[in-house]
Amino acid sequence: MSGKFNRLTPIWPVGKDKWNKAIWLCACDCGNLTFVALTDVTRKTKATKSCGCLNKELVTARSYKHGHARRGLKPAEYDAFVMMKQRCTNPAVDGFKYYGGRGIKFKFTSFKQFYDEVGDKPSANHSIDRIKNDGHYEVGNVKWSTASEQAYNRRPKGSI
Repeated sequence: MSGKFNRLTPIWPVGKDKWNKAIWLCACDCGNLTFVALTDVTRKTKATKSCGCLNKELVTARSYKHGHARRGLKPAEYDAFVMMKQRCTNPAVDGFKYYGGRGIKFKFTSFKQFYDEVGDKPSANHSIDRIKNDGHYEVGNVKWSTASEQAYNRRPKGSI
């Protein structure tokens, strides 16, 4: 048998299945070997297209937005984005009075805009910080900082 079917190249027939379909050892483009019933590869609909790597890629692509996980798999960068927004816009969130309640606004239009501004979180010891403490969460006024760096950027105690 010669030819290629999607990502699979048949190498050698190895027998038949219980429905008398020819089973072939196939090489996948990703480098894996897999056994496939030849009719399952050549069918026009619902055909076997790979060793399973294609489905993994498609599921991963659907699970990510802007290159970052969503649907319960939120990286630290996305968590920071959501918490900034909540502190500024949701009165039910602890700390709202220190952010949205005192006029701090959330001005990012998307996670992509935020991520393009700050990039990856450098370490677990970093959190998002406003450069100008009385400024808004916006382009040009956010950065990743350690707790000790943020300690120098605080309002006086007792002020809201």
